[in-house]
Amino acid sequence: MRSSLLLISVLGLLTQLAQAKDILIVRRNNEVTIQFTSQLQKNLQKNYSIAEFIYEQDSAKSDEEFKEAVQKEQPKLLVLLDNKAVAMAKRYYDANPAVMSKLPSVATLGLNLKNIVDSKKYPMAAIAYEIPGFALITQFRYMFDYTVENVLVLYRGKSSLKSLIEDAQKQLEREKIKLIPRDVDALRQGDQNIEEVLQRELTASHENQTIQAVWVFSDNALLQSDFLKNTWEKKAQKLSIPFLCTVEKLLHDFKFCSFAVFPSHNDLADQTAEMSRSILEDGMLPKDIGVEYVVSNQTALKKELVESLQLKPVPERTNLTTVSP
Repeated sequence: MRSSLLLISVLGLLTQLAQAKDILIVRRNNEVTIQFTSQLQKNLQKNYSIAEFIYEQDSAKSDEEFKEAVQKEQPKLLVLLDNKAVAMAKRYYDANPAVMSKLPSVATLGLNLKNIVDSKKYPMAAIAYEIPGFALITQFRYMFDYTVENVLVLYRGKSSLKSLIEDAQKQLEREKIKLIPRDVDALRQGDQNIEEVLQRELTASHENQTIQAVWVFSDNALLQSDFLKNTWEKKAQKLSIPFLCTVEKLLHDFKFCSFAVFPSHNDLADQTAEMSRSILEDGMLPKDIGVEYVVSNQTALKKELVESLQLKPVPERTNLTTVSP
């Protein structure tokens, strides 16, 4: 009897190990993550077994469901595809510290991962999703016959994204470009809401300097759906200067971004696959990888706005996707 129970136990363990997956992808179900996951699987599925945990953004049960998915799939690596996935993984690590040495993770498609991912505390490496302001602005200057000396950016000083502004300001200074940051939180007067501050601060001059371009900072609080047409589109039309974006959707769906630099999701998936292999095959530790920058970007212009602003692309430097109205 005892030997029979032992045999059943061993068989159960072997079955569990046979069903274990190498990689568990943790994501929401949207167009970006579907495209990204498809490309990632093309890169990895020949050599690795892959499972997915798809969660609802507002589900109160996400943490428990995530835990169940990890226990079911027994992965060797987590791939975390946004900020909530990163937060769930952190809570799981905190609650189960013994797994930290056994279950590394790779994160991307999240905002501010440079500051959110703590590779020294958690077994987590990452690829930053944001296009740095320095890359956006210098790429625009390189591709167009247009003088850029002063660039306005509105941001929230209370946000953890503030460091991205500070980094860009230092980097652009070396290129003789002055970034003029305006802290929406600090500039609110009385009971003013964010949109009222945006409307007041989106002007053609600041600090006695003429503004040549506006960096549209990727912060959901500043890009609420009501603001996009009521404020951003109207101000872009009134100011008649280029608005520069790092979100593809803003270029396609609205009429204020004339130029955009944004990640290539297929190339980002390839970069994520390479990072995953470095951990699974080469034995690299997430703490030694840290947070990398995205290595491949796409550039695009909004034809209607570029023509109305009389911006002139430099032909031999321009490899742009043109977005028509």
